[in-house]
Amino acid sequence: MNSSSDELLTLNVGGHLYTATRSTLTCYPNSRLGSLFSGHFAPSCKDDCNRYIIDGDGRTFRHILNFMSCRKLILPDGYQDWDILLAQAKFYQITELIPLIINEQIKRRVDRTRRSPSESDSEESLHSIVHQRGRFGIPACIDVLQYIVGLKRCFARDEDLEVKKTDNILAMNDNQSQHLVENGFKMTSV
Repeated sequence: MNSSSDELLTLNVGGHLYTATRSTLTCYPNSRLGSLFSGHFAPSCKDDCNRYIIDGDGRTFRHILNFMSCRKLILPDGYQDWDILLAQAKFYQITELIPLIINEQIKRRVDRTRRSPSESDSEESLHSIVHQRGRFGIPACIDVLQYIVGLKRCFARDEDLEVKKTDNILAMNDNQSQHLVENGFKMTSV
């Protein structure tokens, strides 16, 4: 007989059906799914086929479930639903996933900009992403700074992009700050 952690559960997420082990759904115990399926309390909503009903975006849930299963973010090329994915990660309270989504979004926008620079689109995108990072209180990592520097090089005018340094948005040491200043960034506190 299977242990309770290997028990297969079928979920109905926004009309989309998924099957996963209890251990996958509880791998992040502080998440909403971890709490729901940890056994501390029984999920109350089931459909007539005994599938757990989860009120979320069914199409996006596959990426959430893949992350919980593989412990990494796997998205197809050309992925566009960043706002939905980020909102769902926040809804499910998977704090480990939120910075990965933001970093991947930055990386892909920078890569796209390098291939086909569109100054206004890139600048607005970067400011939006940096603002989201601050909203979720996620410290940045050096990888994000490297992407920002790469994006900066895509702009025709150095003064068009300003990176704000706060504890919640960009956490960097003096050498990293100096590197950004040397590359034309204006460092301000907010």
